[in-house]
Amino acid sequence: MEKPAISPLLNLLSRRIVFADGGMGSLLQARGLAPGEIPEEWNLSHPDEVSAIHRAYFEAGSDFVLTNTFGASPVKLAGEGASHGCAELVAAAVANARRARDDRLLQLDHNAL
Repeated sequence: MEKPAISPLLNLLSRRIVFADGGMGSLLQARGLAPGEIPEEWNLSHPDEVSAIHRAYFEAGSDFVLTNTFGASPVKLAGEGASHGCAELVAAAVANARRARDDRLLQLDHNAL
């Protein structure tokens, strides 16, 4: 019987310590997130800022980043009066993180030339 494939993350964890990002909320605040403003809304209203934070974590040595979705639940977002739905905000958060990852990979490829 064939062994199941090991996920890339588990494979990496078996070989070395991996590093993740840090706080997102405090860095959003440093970039202008106002008190009471919904951080997840920035995935759509300020995607370049969110991606820039992810990119900075990659440049600092993070192996992966978490999306800007800490409070992304339909109940919480509706209770705070979010102007976008949960699924839309989560999809934008994933796109922002992927954009930062792709930018970093392009930078690394360019530096290797």
